[in-house]
Parts: sequence; C-alpha cells; structure tokens
Amino acid sequence: MKKIGCFRQDGENFSGNITTLQFSVQARLTPALHKRVASDADYILTQTKTGFYAPEIGSAWKRANADGVAYLTVEIDDPTCRHPIAATLWQAEDGLWYLFWNRGSGSGDAEKLLIQEELKPPMAWHRAPQKMTAYLQELFPQLVL
Repeated sequence: MKKIGCFRQDGENFSGNITTLQFSVQARLTPALHKRVASDADYILTQTKTGFYAPEIGSAWKRANADGVAYLTVEIDDPTCRHPIAATLWQAEDGLWYLFWNRGSGSGDAEKLLIQEELKPPMAWHRAPQKMTAYLQELFPQLVL
C-alpha cells in the first residue's frame, strides 16, 4: 500500500513521521489559528526537530466519509518536490493515524476501500497457531518454513 506516515493524536494536535524516497521528517499537525474563509486549511503541517524554527511543509482539511468517519486530506509541499503530495490521514483500529499518499486521479472510492481494508487488523493474528504455517505458505509460496 502507499502508507508514508504514522501519527498519534493528542487533543487537536497530531505528531508523527513522514517517510518517502526523497525525505524523512518528524512532523506535527496543529490547528490553523487564522482561518479567514471556510476553504482555508484546518491544520498546518510543520516539520519538527529543526531547532527553534518549524518550517511549514503542508496543510490539512477535515473531512468525513459517507459513514461519518472523520479523516484529514493532507497536502505536503517542498521545493524539492515536482508537485505537492496529496495524502489522506485515517485512524486505524489500533488508535494510530496513518498517512497514505495518492495521485489524485479518479474518484478515489477504490483507493479509500483499500486503505480501510489495510487499517483492519490482519486476519492472520486471529488464526490458530497450527494453521499459521499453512496460511504463510499460501501467502508467500517462496518461503521455506
């Protein structure tokens, strides 16, 4: 899947890491304090651990899917990137928030379903130990167990 980050929520703030082939940063999403119009970003994404200055590297907007599940759409931008990175921050069942990048083409419905499936706990953890070897061999036939 296209998971590029993991965040923990602390009140209205989110702290975590973003890692791509071009960069790896510790980042923080904090509420935007000076929204002028409804379309302005709800959050500002900043890089942390840079000394006294925290450069802004993106923005995020609150959203909800058809089932009312809240998530954030995130745009990450950097002078080294050819185009901004579009991403979505979803909460998993483990309580963490995972950042998935996307190309922004199409309706995104199929991608949202894949992301929601990835956030569910793996079924393998619920299998009896004696069935685990057969399950792993089924998934990874090249493995010698």
